[in-house]
Amino acid sequence: MISVGIVGASDYNAGELIRLLVNHPDVNLVKLCDNKNQGKSIVSIHHGLIGETNLTVSPIEKLEDIDVLFISLNSNETKEFLSDYIIPDDQFIIDMSGYAREYCDTKFVYGLSELNRKPLVRGAHLATIPTSIASAILISLIPMVINNIAISDIIINVKGGVESLSGIDSEVIEQLQKLKKEFNSNIKINLSEQECRRGIRVEISLTVNMPFDEIFKLYEDYYDDHNMTYILRDRKDYKEVEGSDKCIVSLIDKSNGQLVIDTIADARLRGGAGDATHVMNLFCGLHEKVGLTLKVNNF
Repeated sequence: MISVGIVGASDYNAGELIRLLVNHPDVNLVKLCDNKNQGKSIVSIHHGLIGETNLTVSPIEKLEDIDVLFISLNSNETKEFLSDYIIPDDQFIIDMSGYAREYCDTKFVYGLSELNRKPLVRGAHLATIPTSIASAILISLIPMVINNIAISDIIINVKGGVESLSGIDSEVIEQLQKLKKEFNSNIKINLSEQECRRGIRVEISLTVNMPFDEIFKLYEDYYDDHNMTYILRDRKDYKEVEGSDKCIVSLIDKSNGQLVIDTIADARLRGGAGDATHVMNLFCGLHEKVGLTLKVNNF
């Protein structure tokens, strides 16, 4: 069994993570730490855990014997924690705070499996989880960029359970330029308010110089062995993904070289607890879907 601890256990992202990990067949959730709510039952902090765990919140200490440590503090708190904490050589750290992105800590692998699965399974011990919006945008664009398909300026419309676009453009551009140094398309991201409990929709309009069927085949081939991303030809409702770690990419041919890429995901799991669990599975040599074969919560 993999012994797991969470630093910042009172955070709402930690709540999502706990709900996944208490039922993960290979995890022993042994420590929930925070400098607030100490001594409280975790059930009293996060809903949906009655009957699932009897753990209480403990101080942030004695973490060295844990196999996988998730950090769900804010980025400044994470910086302070890591500045004092000596990471054991055999411990995995998964940063859910955005610290590594904000402070450009290159020791952390960007934890999007569709982009960095090889580094995550080949010796990495530190990972940072992407934001949900950046995750969906990157999954939408990776096959285009990696296959050198000429792209005009990229217009991205974001809808759903999202509050801010701060820093998203730089996060996306940084990862695409790591993928292809010559990537230089202009990106414009618009946020449209839409009432949605936890789903996000990323709609990207492009002008491309390749037949639609060839583009569709490139996407199918790229994501063929990725177990969480699915390629379709028609737009789907949020209901198909909410409560799961699935990402559905719909490619829509608008004719005359106009392409719409419509991507939906659960904003609490993709770019959050689901991706963090996924990274843990890869770190620990498990099948990537273990603990993530979840029933969508609207059916």
